[in-house]
Amino acid sequence: MKKIIVCMICICIALAGCGKEKSVVKEKKQKEVLRLTTKGKELVLKNLMNYKVVNKYKLGKKQCTGSIIELDQGYCVQIYEANRELKNQVIQGAVVEDTSDESEIVKASIKLFDKKLKETDTVDITRLAKERKDEDLLMTSFTVSPDGTKIAWNTGENILCYNIETKKFTKYNQITKKDITAENIIFAGNDKLAFYGTKGESEEDTCYGYFDLKNKKIHTFIEKKYEAFSLNVDKRYIWINDGENPNTKTASGKVPVIDTKTGKNHLVHLDGIESAKARITEDGKYMIAASQTDEKSFRVRQYDIKNEKVLKEKKYDFHKSVHVNDIISINNGKSYGIIYSTDQEDKLEEFELR
Repeated sequence: MKKIIVCMICICIALAGCGKEKSVVKEKKQKEVLRLTTKGKELVLKNLMNYKVVNKYKLGKKQCTGSIIELDQGYCVQIYEANRELKNQVIQGAVVEDTSDESEIVKASIKLFDKKLKETDTVDITRLAKERKDEDLLMTSFTVSPDGTKIAWNTGENILCYNIETKKFTKYNQITKKDITAENIIFAGNDKLAFYGTKGESEEDTCYGYFDLKNKKIHTFIEKKYEAFSLNVDKRYIWINDGENPNTKTASGKVPVIDTKTGKNHLVHLDGIESAKARITEDGKYMIAASQTDEKSFRVRQYDIKNEKVLKEKKYDFHKSVHVNDIISINNGKSYGIIYSTDQEDKLEEFELR
């Protein structure tokens, strides 16, 4: 009898121990929120959770950067090279303005890096432009698929897609065939391209949607009297932010959203200026919106998408000027990081969902 009791006690202790280990795993929080930026003549990868520099990549004396795109397993960086040494780096058309003089761009490339900023591949855009006899390719805006295997350019007349693995180009004209002029494109997953622009003669309305590269189907929607400013995606959703009117300091308060799984769209109404800095949560249930309340503070709200009611609100106050840049998902979508800039660097505040 004593042996049985001892055994039962041991089993209970073991089970209790297992339960504790599981709860610790569930509550484990994300330790890294990596942010890649350009500072002087270097690419700097920093962890915004502790503000420590993870790695740096030194640019050449004649080099400067264009777009920086975060991928699933790393980063994509547009690198330009001028005909002389550069001190600063401001891209203006096909030139780099670094002093009162202008330097011509003589070479362009796209470099791929892993999560620790180790270079993994380089695509020579100058060579591709020469092969296709299309110099516009050097300065045309582009997007890269999350898996880092495809590059897409919006040429105005069509979408030009380059497969890095097969080294082959594919041209798509389905969007222009619908009388749509795409102003901005971005990969939504590895096989879909989200876009916004105008349709026909209308310039007051925004036409937006996505194009499926596999079945070549296009999904389009129209938002009347709406001016899009930025295009955003996650694994399932596409959403658009408008811009702040510099004269009235207001925005439309409308955020168009597309669910790529169902192919349906819906419009979320927020409080005025909030539509300029808002994102849908990964589960599609809420909208997180940030707005500047004054020069030294900002407010973050969590909206229920179904009834558009505010579920949570939090204000962040500082001793110096700040500016909200981005809202990102952290801790597997359980909370969201508000990335803001000071006069010195980017920082992060965590906003937990209700």
